[in-house]
Amino acid sequence: GGVVQATPHMVKGHITPDGQPKISRETYAVFIQPKWDCVMQEPKGAGFEDIFRGSESDKIPPLSSRLKATPVGFGELLNQSHLIYYGYNNPGPN
Repeated sequence: GGVVQATPHMVKGHITPDGQPKISRETYAVFIQPKWDCVMQEPKGAGFEDIFRGSESDKIPPLSSRLKATPVGFGELLNQSHLIYYGYNNPGPN
């Protein structure tokens, strides 16, 4: 899509049998020493809207639902992404 692109991949989801507790599987890239306070923003010469150019999938929470403004700290974006992914995969009360 836009300036920020993910590597295409697929994770097979778990189907919870009726009456069983809901579970979800969350997967993210893990870095040995992330810079939690690293400030991220669009590349030089690109605008905020360029980040989302192209189509976003409805199979996962789109980046535009998680990234509301730049610059943003890596840890802040990761935390917001986790909350939205969890809600996306676990709608309604648990």
